[in-house]
Amino acid sequence: LGSYQAWVRSFDAAGETRGWTTAYHFAIIAPIAPTVSSPTGASTNNLPTFSWYASTGAVTYELYVGNSADGALALRVANFAGTSYAATTALPAGSYTAWLRAMNNSGEQGAWSVGTNFTILPPAIPAITGPLGAQNT
Repeated sequence: LGSYQAWVRSFDAAGETRGWTTAYHFAIIAPIAPTVSSPTGASTNNLPTFSWYASTGAVTYELYVGNSADGALALRVANFAGTSYAATTALPAGSYTAWLRAMNNSGEQGAWSVGTNFTILPPAIPAITGPLGAQNT
């Protein structure tokens, strides 16, 4: 990361140089932090799909999901492209915070996104619907 300058000079067949070019100025910057768009709120889906808006300059992303109660790591996936990731391991019921950061083609990491909170609800308690009345077995 930073600002740089480069110069070039040429040599002819006899090894003579004609001097340096004027400086070429360039900068290598980290990608900006992405914005996580989902999941949000509460859901019984324990295999959430995480979605975000693309970060300018990003080539790959890293996702970190922590348990909101104790900060314990729940999910971490790195070095993947695109603007979504579908969890392949079920998250237990609980409250979570997801953060995301982008990497550029030089491997420079941008800042972590603002945390996005979501909750995985336990499945609903089933209602017994039968058998009804007396049964002979």
